[in-house]
Amino acid sequence: MTDRQNSPVPALVIVVDTADPFGESTALLRPPPAGPVALDDPPTVLERLLGRLAGHGLTPTAVLTRSQWRDAVGALVPAHVPVIAHFDTAGGMAALAAQVERGEGPVVVVAGDLLCHDGLLGDLVADPRLRSALLVGAAVDGPPTVRVDADAVVEAGTDTAPLAAATAAGMGLLRVDGADRAAAARAMWRLSGVAAVHNWTTDLTDLAVLGATQAGVALRAIGVGDYVCSRVTRTEQAAGVAARLAVVDEHRVRLRRVARPDDGFYSTFVVRRISPKFTAYAVRWNLSPNQITGIAFGVALLAAWWFAAGSRLELVVGALLLQLSLVLDCVDGETARFTRQFTPLGAWLDATTDRVKEYLVYAALAVGASQHGHSAWTLATATLALQVFRNFVDFGFVATLDERQGAGAGVGAAAIALSERTSGTALKWAKRMVFLPIGERWLLISLLAAFGGPRAVFIVLLALGLVSAVYATTGRVLRTLAVRPAVQTG
Repeated sequence: MTDRQNSPVPALVIVVDTADPFGESTALLRPPPAGPVALDDPPTVLERLLGRLAGHGLTPTAVLTRSQWRDAVGALVPAHVPVIAHFDTAGGMAALAAQVERGEGPVVVVAGDLLCHDGLLGDLVADPRLRSALLVGAAVDGPPTVRVDADAVVEAGTDTAPLAAATAAGMGLLRVDGADRAAAARAMWRLSGVAAVHNWTTDLTDLAVLGATQAGVALRAIGVGDYVCSRVTRTEQAAGVAARLAVVDEHRVRLRRVARPDDGFYSTFVVRRISPKFTAYAVRWNLSPNQITGIAFGVALLAAWWFAAGSRLELVVGALLLQLSLVLDCVDGETARFTRQFTPLGAWLDATTDRVKEYLVYAALAVGASQHGHSAWTLATATLALQVFRNFVDFGFVATLDERQGAGAGVGAAAIALSERTSGTALKWAKRMVFLPIGERWLLISLLAAFGGPRAVFIVLLALGLVSAVYATTGRVLRTLAVRPAVQTG
């Protein structure tokens, strides 16, 4: 993970443009009609957007707009922000390419008519882990413009260059990582020339996305989801979207979004249905993710202490505490994503304490068994060794991902193709359960300790763990065989 304090603040380019620049007065430049509660000075859509972005520490480095709107836009933005006017799409694209080309850090391009919840803006501009990304949603007022596959934007089009396979719409919020700026700018310059030759009149942010994809920029797709988000050009439309923004509870939506969608079956359908309630309190009490990790570790130590006592009641108490620790393990990550606080120390603590807690529980169960005249140390040692082997295999596979690239052939590629063909919902969850992730393991530990005793825990974990280890290790080997090495090592 990336340390938030070292993450550069993105440059910000606001694009005030519409496909109908000579139409009726827009909500960009005039406030929406007064609602039930009249305001003396209601903000325009553009002013509201600028205020939300300022809350994330972003001030525009430039505002691009149509020449006839220059004075009106200039009156709404800070005096030190340059307002760059253009007469047509080709000129606007050239001005945007120049802004993307200038600078080294990340740059965010935002359509000035974007009206959405603040959490969505933060997900694109304030998450230090993010590189290049695009906000996407369902197409409402026009055709879809991008094709999304596995949370990535793989193709893009515009209304003048439609994409037949498009599945979603770009929402006018594009982030380009510093490493991608030069390539994206070159593609935008080229599109400026194409727009001039063909006299295109299209949305500049859609063209920017098209340029980024043509340049090979890997854009992560950030979905709107349950948030309210729309691009507005008419005052009546702005009033309707503003009303929906007021009705939808952004805090609850954001709590749901910070739950990991790719967890194991038990964690996804049970634990993460409970953890957001704890996360809400953690956010309210200003607990840091690392503090929550420490609390989860302390709860697991208490669980181990009760397991070591070994009586039936004490095993039940230990099982309940272990489940509480599992919930808190989800809370620390959810709190980090909610507050966008990510540090290398936090990532290391999270991964390390999970292993230490599980190993301590194994030892405590063995101690508890010996307290009541049963020996379980051999079983405990074997279970520990098996889990250590699994961890080495998994960490080694992840650590060498960057050293492999490209598709190969043979049995590995065939196995991957078979896996992709059997990726339906039911099979997906079944395969995740066979992997025996931490949620499933800790559920087995809790249930078997409470109702069967320590020896039952180790016998079942060994049996299922061996099946899982064979399945997982075979899969790692086949996936490694399916790619060619990117570098040669001695």
